[in-house]
Amino acid sequence: LGLFVLLALPQPTVVVAQDDDEPTATAPKAAPEPTLDDSPLLKQPETQDEDFDAVLLMVKLARPKLAKLYLAKVMTPKPTDALLLRLHDRHGPAVFQQLANIQELRPLSAQLLDLVTDVFRRRGIDQQRIVALIADLNGSATQREAALVALRNTGPVAIPQLLLQFENISDARQHAVLLLTLTRMGRQIVPALLGALESPNDEIRAVSIEALGWLRAREAVPYMWYPAFGLQQTTGVQSAARTALARIFAKSDGKIG
Repeated sequence: LGLFVLLALPQPTVVVAQDDDEPTATAPKAAPEPTLDDSPLLKQPETQDEDFDAVLLMVKLARPKLAKLYLAKVMTPKPTDALLLRLHDRHGPAVFQQLANIQELRPLSAQLLDLVTDVFRRRGIDQQRIVALIADLNGSATQREAALVALRNTGPVAIPQLLLQFENISDARQHAVLLLTLTRMGRQIVPALLGALESPNDEIRAVSIEALGWLRAREAVPYMWYPAFGLQQTTGVQSAARTALARIFAKSDGKIG
């Protein structure tokens, strides 16, 4: 009985004194948000074009928070169509999708992608713009390179206008420049070139075949046998097709096989 009485009695509270020198646990402070003063750039951008360059650089440097600050400057004021097309021509379409996929840059990066997609849809098929770019291929080296990049980023939409330039062309240099432009546009234009093989214009057919050969487009081979060996084909088309077939089947050592 005495034991039960002791257990029933209230137990004394034990107070443990804490040494004043003992550190207390505190929650870690959040790192302060960066500002443009924290940017590694020696000179701050002065235009929206330069702000966009800074965005890409900060992404490469793994500084997404700084990238977002520069992206906010790109988006304020709202980018004009001319700016968006200029950025598209300079950097290509893929970079905007890549930025949109970076969570730290959203929603601004997603909004920019929507703006670029919309303006390119409205202006990408602007034939006057494509004609102007083709004309720039005859300009200075800087103009020519800028036009080539822009045409490559425009993609297959530009092929009809480019091929039309070959009609009745007599300047060998101009022919070489236009052919180089086609080949540097890459394999994205192969379907458009295959469609051009149905053209009634032999010069357009021949240059399309020539470009397909330089692109090593093996999917074009079934469409080249008749132009290469058909009895009713012109000499120019036959020569282009046979050369293209040889180029497509050529190994790295230059042998056919």
